[in-house]
This record gives sequence, C-alpha cells and structure tokens, in this order.
Amino acid sequence: MPIMPTFKDGPFSARNWRRAINILKRRRHIRGGPKIAVTQGPSGALISHAKDCFYADIQALGPDSEADYADERYWIKEQYVSNTSTDTTEAVTLGDKTSALHVTATNLAEITGGTHSVSAGEFIKAYIVRDAGSPKATRYIFNRLV
Repeated sequence: MPIMPTFKDGPFSARNWRRAINILKRRRHIRGGPKIAVTQGPSGALISHAKDCFYADIQALGPDSEADYADERYWIKEQYVSNTSTDTTEAVTLGDKTSALHVTATNLAEITGGTHSVSAGEFIKAYIVRDAGSPKATRYIFNRLV
C-alpha cells in the first residue's frame, strides 16, 4: 500500500507523519522500493534510503584471481565497520563481509590520464550507479585523488 500518494495535504505535515506511523505499526510485512530499504530489527522495522554507496578496499586480484587492471579500473571488495565495542571514541576498523561484493570500479580521478595509482589495501567509498545503456547496467565508481 503506497503511503505518499494517499496524502492530500502534502507529504511532510504532522498529520501525515502520524498516519504513516500508524500504518507502519499495523503492518507486519513492509516492502521497500527502488530507493527504499526496509530492514527488520529488534525494535521493529527501519525504513531508510536504499544503499547507493559502500566502503571497500582496493584488491590486487579479482574474485576469481583475475589480473589487476592497468588503467583507471580497480578490483574492489565491500567492507563493513567491524568494531564491536560500545566505545564510540575508538578508531573505526573495517572487515571483509562474508558475502561481499567483489567488483570492478572506476576511479573518476584517473579517467583523463588512464593511470592506475591507488595501491591495493587502501580503503575507499564506492558508489553504485546505473549507466545509460538499454538495459541499464550497474556500475561502481569512486573518486580517489592520486
């Protein structure tokens, strides 16, 4: 049941927020959409913007031991914040996800020169984009100045 189209007096009024909360409280199974992620947690559903970026590290090889690229393309592997302490002042550590994305990503900062200067093991923030093809393909980009 779409929530937003049923609102007649604008999407951000207090009345509409109350209506949305009441709808969410009554529904046990909520589905997301192209830009909406719904995850179930111990205190209920969390509704957020769908993931369009993730932390990754530069890899020397592809997922099936493919050779590294020589241009602005890199093999990257998705990471997660692996801290388990409740001390939020400690340094963030990143770890490999079990079922991580291991994909080709393009460094926007190196497109013009076609260089390949980012070292394996460096961490980046990668973005998920859709190209202009038909059908559209998912691509991965990052911007690391070298």
